[in-house]
Amino acid sequence: MSFHTKSCRTKNNNIIIVCRKFSYNALQEKNWDIIAEDLQIINGGQTCKIIEQAIENNLDKDFLLVFVSIRLCELSADEDHQFNKRNYIGYK
Repeated sequence: MSFHTKSCRTKNNNIIIVCRKFSYNALQEKNWDIIAEDLQIINGGQTCKIIEQAIENNLDKDFLLVFVSIRLCELSADEDHQFNKRNYIGYK
C-alpha cells in the first residue's frame, strides 16, 4: 500500500464517534481539549486502520499536518439505550 495524501482525503468519509457526554471550553479560540466519556467509534474503523498502516509503513514521514474529520455525537440516556439495543441485537 502506498500512502497518498490526496487519495486518502478524497476517499475518507470521516470518523464518527458517539459518547455519553463531552465538554470543552467554547471560549477558547482554538486547540480545544475535549473531555469525553465512554467513546465508541461507530463509523471509520477502516479509516483508522488505513491511517495506522500508513504511519507504520512510512516511519520516515511527518504526519503532524495530516488531519481527519471527526464527528463527536453525545447521546442522551434514551438514545444511548436505543443505540446499544440496536448494536447488540445480533448477539443475544
